[in-house]
Amino acid sequence: MGKRILSLLTVVVLMLSVFGGCSQPDAQQPEGESPDAVTNAPDSVEKESITFADTIAWDGEYDVVVVGFGGAGAVAASYAARAGAKVLLTEKAPEGHEGGNTRYCGQLVVTVDDKENGMKYYRALAGNNEFPEASIEVFVDGLLNMRKTLQEDYGVETVYSGRENPIVAPAIPEYPELEGWETIDLVTVSPGISNSALWNVMRQDVMDRPDMIDVWYEAPGKHLIQDPISKAIIGVQIEKQGKLVNIRAKNGVVLTTGGFENNDEMRETYLGLSSAAVAGSLYNTGDGIKMAMEVGADLWHMEIWEGVAGYGGSSFVVDEDEHASLMIIPSHYKNGSLILADNAGDRFIAEDYWPRHGHIYLSGSWHHPIFPSKYYLVYDQAQKETFDQTGAIFEKFQPQVQSADTLEALAQLLNMPNLVDTVEVYNGFAETGKDLAFKRNASSMVALSEGPYYAIELMPLMLNTQGGPKRNEKAEILDASGNPIPNLYSAGELGGITANLYQGGGNMSECIVYGQIAGTNAAAPKAELPVIPGKAEPNLIYTPGNDPDAPSAPEFVAGDNEYIGKGQGMGGTITVKVKLDGDTISAIEVLSHMETAGICEPALERIPAAILESQSAEVDTVSGATMTSRGIIEAVKDALSQAK
Repeated sequence: MGKRILSLLTVVVLMLSVFGGCSQPDAQQPEGESPDAVTNAPDSVEKESITFADTIAWDGEYDVVVVGFGGAGAVAASYAARAGAKVLLTEKAPEGHEGGNTRYCGQLVVTVDDKENGMKYYRALAGNNEFPEASIEVFVDGLLNMRKTLQEDYGVETVYSGRENPIVAPAIPEYPELEGWETIDLVTVSPGISNSALWNVMRQDVMDRPDMIDVWYEAPGKHLIQDPISKAIIGVQIEKQGKLVNIRAKNGVVLTTGGFENNDEMRETYLGLSSAAVAGSLYNTGDGIKMAMEVGADLWHMEIWEGVAGYGGSSFVVDEDEHASLMIIPSHYKNGSLILADNAGDRFIAEDYWPRHGHIYLSGSWHHPIFPSKYYLVYDQAQKETFDQTGAIFEKFQPQVQSADTLEALAQLLNMPNLVDTVEVYNGFAETGKDLAFKRNASSMVALSEGPYYAIELMPLMLNTQGGPKRNEKAEILDASGNPIPNLYSAGELGGITANLYQGGGNMSECIVYGQIAGTNAAAPKAELPVIPGKAEPNLIYTPGNDPDAPSAPEFVAGDNEYIGKGQGMGGTITVKVKLDGDTISAIEVLSHMETAGICEPALERIPAAILESQSAEVDTVSGATMTSRGIIEAVKDALSQAK
């Protein structure tokens, strides 16, 4: 056996020597890319023992590289830095759009106060699906310490229980029928939810460590660089300013790139969804999954995903580059003279059923609905009047509503041949109070009566996917044989631990628990790489420190009677310039912001106008852009305070 291994090593070394001693494995060399990114061992120098890493033309060197600046990436980078590592945190999105799904989520994390019950509950959530006992235990241990982590490691003064919030309380726990449910709580770092509060804490913690953490934006990870003998991950190939650069990671690489909800091909392949409206980040396209697969990672939980709100988790129809529109107020959508009909005109779900993160109860268990390729919310004139009063059909989507004077005409307009019969059967159920097809609650059913009749198309709403490279309790990514790929780690929704049912707040908890583990373990010094004959000089042209190519922060100049103020928006700092004419506010200009396009515009337009009109910063926020509104108001107040 020893001779066979020695012979194999000899073959590998000879191959490396013949092909220049430094070519990356095929998985890391993109098609069409020239081999200029590596450098050959000079024939003229004295041969010494070197490693494969010594043959790469590195463009930079760090102890740890974290790929993906969302919640998990922020935590992993922070804990790697706390352990003494120099860290590169690289992000695909532009500055102001980083944060992944953490930026958009409810800002809730799970805690438990009893380990045994916590273990029982998470075993029950997994059902018969794979969730190794060691992974359950390390996760529940993290939940036990969650309040302490937030307060002591992140300096959060007050941790609020979700039980005090009427919107959150019904989901504590999400599955009260499961054993161990009593120990579950959800906590937040502010009295409100869905306000980026916890994300801003995580992000600021990274920004407060500029001597230990460099951040690159618009710099997606493309390939992992793997030692061909030991299979250890020794670096990452990153696309920076249109150029592929090789960054050495001496101790470890952490993948925290989220899921694949924005990748049409992967979503259809693994989930069977040809389309979906995405509620979170628009940059989650499965990059980390592809990178991990290239170096031999195994995958798990690829079929698991989460939705939210009504109709099995549905949104009004949006374009691919737009966020989903959440139908989140049950009373607006679950009662009345309305049905949900597929493209043939047939019902496929109980319209009043409010799902658990997109799951409905079917055949004795919880599953996602089987969504048709097209489906519509159909209603009559009486229901339209109710919708108009409640604002349930948002103004933006009113042009999508189609109508006809009769059901027959609406069915013809939408090419729904079964619609008339479906409404007739449904009306019979409404009159008897028994929905024999889908068991909709009698109190929610009202027969469709007088026209005109209306329909608006909906589409599945996706919060996130859970699948990706399989990891163990040490946050190590595993290969197909169940062995850790050396120096490679993951955290967050990339290969998350949700194997079946999902408890709300669990993904944020996982970002924190596994981010801690991954960052700490990645920072630890690793064994020396195996040597190969020859000698090559690395071509280091970039060393740890501030990114020399990063643009400097803009300097804003205030003129006479002008004052510059800053406030905290959803994506970061909002800077405004306020001009005074005596005691009169004569102009407000938003100088810079990092808010999300498609969401922030109403606030950017209306809040300054409202302040000018009222001559006071005490104005109402804009619905749907609350955090941006508050940031502008705070910035104006800051500017006005300087005039006193």
